[in-house]
Amino acid sequence: MSSDPERDAQFAHYRALKLCKRYLPISALEDGCLYLIHARNSHIGRWVEKDRAFTLLREKSGERYLSNEFHWDTGEPHGTAKPYAKFTEVVSSEGIFDLLDRQLIEIPYTVFMERTREFIQ
Repeated sequence: MSSDPERDAQFAHYRALKLCKRYLPISALEDGCLYLIHARNSHIGRWVEKDRAFTLLREKSGERYLSNEFHWDTGEPHGTAKPYAKFTEVVSSEGIFDLLDRQLIEIPYTVFMERTREFIQ
């Protein structure tokens, strides 16, 4: 265990959501809306129905770029995103990088934890 209690709490929450069986199925999602999601690379994603995936803002090796993660129900090994709550109506894919960037600032992981705590209890 690390010596950072906040990081430990975030990791515990992340693991609990990964094991959680309560999340929104594909049939409940609306194309083009933003969702709070449990995914490998972000906690906010825009649902793209035709791809059965969430577009999200990913950071790797200091680079930030758009990436897709498939809905959990698409199966292993590619299904890595579980949606929990829709929080916008349909948004355009145009300017999605900047929109996701702003949303990640407005909804940091600690806020995401509060909004999804009910799913792991």
